[in-house]
Amino acid sequence: MPLITQRTQLAVETEGSEGTAETLVVGDMRHCLNPVWSPDTPMDDRMLVDESLSPHALVPGLRSAKMEFDMELKGSGTAGTAPAIGEVLLGCGFKETIVGGTSVTYTPLSTGDISLTLALYMDGLIKKMWGARGDVNFSLNVGKPGMAHFVFTGADYSVTDGAMLSPTYETTNPPVFLSSSFSVQSYSALVGVVEIAMNNAITLRQDANLESGHYSAVRTKRLPTMTIDPEAVLVATHDFYGRLRAGTEAALSITLGATPGNICTITAPKVQYKGISSDDKDGYRNFGIECQLNRSSGDDELSIAFT
Repeated sequence: MPLITQRTQLAVETEGSEGTAETLVVGDMRHCLNPVWSPDTPMDDRMLVDESLSPHALVPGLRSAKMEFDMELKGSGTAGTAPAIGEVLLGCGFKETIVGGTSVTYTPLSTGDISLTLALYMDGLIKKMWGARGDVNFSLNVGKPGMAHFVFTGADYSVTDGAMLSPTYETTNPPVFLSSSFSVQSYSALVGVVEIAMNNAITLRQDANLESGHYSAVRTKRLPTMTIDPEAVLVATHDFYGRLRAGTEAALSITLGATPGNICTITAPKVQYKGISSDDKDGYRNFGIECQLNRSSGDDELSIAFT
């Protein structure tokens, strides 16, 4: 029988010991979109010379894997209860702050981030990787649900046969990017698209004591950025170019949703414009604004709160 693409499940679990694969269970399952898993096993090309032109066997060396997928930006349905996306964000260098019955907030951290074991259950195949850390981009398009795109790098992988599981998934519907109270640098710009990228630098820690040659993936730096597409306005309305010239830093605020337990508020204390292009959108002018999300006191350049 063929393996059906739609019959795919994502499993995510925090590792108790970094770089050691977790046993995945039904409670680790998450909904996702567009999952892709790819192994990386470089082969040593042995260019031996002799009387024949025929190639010699390749020798496999280091092993690692990548996984990417999208998740909807939505709450759990209960204020103060972590959403399904939460643990995945922790694997991208965020920390979680829970206020019971009120909120769950994710902010970046510089030390102490967790590693993950992830797997795709693909209609009978289980493609698994561990010792993983990742990067995330957030995309908001007017009239559509907010999305998070994840790319994880794992220190080792396995592919085995195994049955799919029967989990209970998070059932909330994602809020769409409307009635968002969007504001940047104290200006309620008319925007259609917002893209926020954490730009985590992920590398693999080599360890010749291990079969894969890798201990775990590690996050070595981040440079959060944002792009927006505001409608062009006069200087008197909002001086984009003047603020670019002056290096002005000021706050960002975006709200998705209005139902308690499924409200997502994205804030940044010090957004700085770093590039402006002039574009055309269906016959009227708009700007392409590139921004950097700067620190206030540190590890606070972005906040994602579910209430």
